[in-house]
Amino acid sequence: MQLDIGTFPVTKVIFDSETRLEGEVLKIRKQELADLIQSDPRIAGLDVDIVEPGESARVIHVCDAIEPRLKVAGEGACYPGILAGVTTVGRGVTHRLHGVSVVLSAEYPRLLETGTGAAHEAILEMAGPGALSPLAKLNNVVAAVKFAPGHSLADYHQAVRLAGFKIAELLAETTRNKTPAELKRYQVTPVNGTLPKVVYIHQSLSQLNLPVPFITWYGNYVTDWMPLLVHPNEILDGALLPGALGGHACKPTSWDHVNNPLIECLYQAHGKEIDFAGVIFHRTRFEVFEDKQLSANQAAKLAQLIRADGAIISWIGAGNAFIEAMLTVQALEKEGVRAVLMTYEHGGKEGREAPLMYTVPEADAIVSVGSLDRPIVLPQVARAIGGDDLNIRPEAGDERVPATGELTLDWYLPILGGVDHWGFGKQICVEY
Repeated sequence: MQLDIGTFPVTKVIFDSETRLEGEVLKIRKQELADLIQSDPRIAGLDVDIVEPGESARVIHVCDAIEPRLKVAGEGACYPGILAGVTTVGRGVTHRLHGVSVVLSAEYPRLLETGTGAAHEAILEMAGPGALSPLAKLNNVVAAVKFAPGHSLADYHQAVRLAGFKIAELLAETTRNKTPAELKRYQVTPVNGTLPKVVYIHQSLSQLNLPVPFITWYGNYVTDWMPLLVHPNEILDGALLPGALGGHACKPTSWDHVNNPLIECLYQAHGKEIDFAGVIFHRTRFEVFEDKQLSANQAAKLAQLIRADGAIISWIGAGNAFIEAMLTVQALEKEGVRAVLMTYEHGGKEGREAPLMYTVPEADAIVSVGSLDRPIVLPQVARAIGGDDLNIRPEAGDERVPATGELTLDWYLPILGGVDHWGFGKQICVEY
C-alpha cells in the first residue's frame, strides 16, 4: 500500500467572490457553502465564519473538525463511507489543505443530560490557557448549523456530518490540477530484520446503545467488533472517524485522526529504529468484564501473530473503556510483547488522588499526556461563534452563561483538545 499525500499550505482564509486557492490564501464564496446544504430539510440555516490563530475568539457547541482533503489519483475517496462508497483507501495520491479546518458547530436537543451518549459542550479556544487543541493553530472555517424542528437525533447527526464533509470536499477541490508544495510518501516497506517490530494498538470507545455512533470505520457504526488489523494508510486517508455529536476533551476530531502524530512518528522511525508492523484497531467499552478480557486477548494474539516485539497503546474514552487498555497491556506482556501505554490522568483538582482508574502489575511503561481533572479559568473573549450562550453543566439544570464571558471550569472536559491522546501538545505529568 503506497499513499502519497500532497500538502498545500494555507496561511490565510478570506471571503471572496469565488472559491479558489491563490498561493497560500484560501478564498471562499460564502454563499456557495450555504448552497451545498440548503436542500436538506433537517437544517434550518447555516452561518459561516472564519477564526484565526491567536484571535480572542471562542467557538462553542463544536461537533467535529475536518481537514479538507481530496483523492486525486487511485481508487476510492477521502473519508470513505461518508460522501463516497467503502472502497479500500490508503493508496494513490491525496491532496490536503494544511493550516485550515472546517469546524462544525451545532447545539443538539438534549435528549440525554449526561453520560457517553449525551451531546456534551465542546469549546474551541483560539488563544489563552484553553487553546489546547491543535486547531487553535489553524485558520478555521466555522460552519454553525441551525437544526429544523421535528427530526430525530440520528437525523440531525447525519445532516451536520454530511454538511461538514461536503464543505471540506468543496474547499479541497481548489487543489485539483495544482502541484503541492510537498509530496510525502507513506509505505510500510521491508526493512532490516534485526530492527524491533512495533505495532500501534489504536483503541477507541464505542457502545451499542448510543443514538448516534461514537466512532465509525468506513462510515459504519463500530459496535461489538473484535480487534481488527488495519493499514496505517487507511487511517491517514480518513477511514476511521468520530461521530459528530460533540467533540469534548476526550474525543479527538476527524482532523486529529487523519493527522495522528503517533502514526507519523512510527513512519519516521520505520527502517531506522523500528519495523512498523501496522495498526490494530481495538473497539473498547464492552459491558461485561469477560468481553473486555476477550477483546484484550484477541488484540494481543494479533500482535503476536504478526510477530511484534513491542506495542504502543493509545485509547479514547473514559473509565469503562480504560479497563480494556490495561487488560491489553497485561495480555501483550503475557504474549511476550513489550507494551507502552499512552494515557491521560485524573488525580483530582490538586493531583493528590489516584491518577489511573484501573491498573495491572504488567503496566510498567506508561507515558502521561497530562491531567483531565485540573480546574481552569477561560478568560473573556472578544467574540463567540456558534451561539450567544452555553450550558457547561446540563445535568445541573438549564444554567446558561454568556458565550464570551469568563468561564470557570472544574476540569478540562468541556475544552476541545483538553486531552492530548496522541502527542499533539505539550501537557505532561512527571513522577519524581
